[in-house]
Amino acid sequence: MTRHLSARVEASIRRQESLCYDDLSHPELTSKLIAELNFTIHELQAVTVELLGQNEELVTGCLALDEERIRYRELFEFAPEGYLVTDTEGIILDANRAAANLFNVSKSFLIGKPLALFVYSQERNNFRTRLGQLKNGTIVQNEDWELVMFSRKRTAFLASLTVGSVIISRRKTAELHWLLRDITARKQMEEEFQTLDKLESLGILAGGLPMTLTTSLP
Repeated sequence: MTRHLSARVEASIRRQESLCYDDLSHPELTSKLIAELNFTIHELQAVTVELLGQNEELVTGCLALDEERIRYRELFEFAPEGYLVTDTEGIILDANRAAANLFNVSKSFLIGKPLALFVYSQERNNFRTRLGQLKNGTIVQNEDWELVMFSRKRTAFLASLTVGSVIISRRKTAELHWLLRDITARKQMEEEFQTLDKLESLGILAGGLPMTLTTSLP
């Protein structure tokens, strides 16, 4: 619409220029020039109004985008689970507070570090294999991937990882988005329940005697 109005303004200006070369009487030329000038002014006013409207829409859109960005950042930053963003080589680009706490480091320490640095040495080959599969598209998402990781103080914990590949359209590059959970306590509880189930299936009580013997004692 703005381009169309601009073309009309330019056409009006050209008509004014051509009038100067026409064989017209002075009053007639003046009258036509005034008419063209009025038309040009009207068109310029229309262009100005439209540009102001477009500018207002642009400002509103930018503000809405900023609000969405802030909202996303807050959700990312204060999420109870650990979130990381890496490139396809596993280099950490971004991290939230929960992820930093999980590894007992500051967020700034994590940025630029390879995630493999926090993976138990005997599991790094498997970790790098999965990274390669995500990079070449063999797999797009990996859920509930369990492996042993370390915090900065070399404290080991069992982690559950969910990772997915995301294409960033403006850069036409891929990022990996990670969700990390420390499932050490959960696994320990599961093992305890499994042990209790086995003991119950054998009929052994807390006192160490078979259930049949304890129930028969006076």
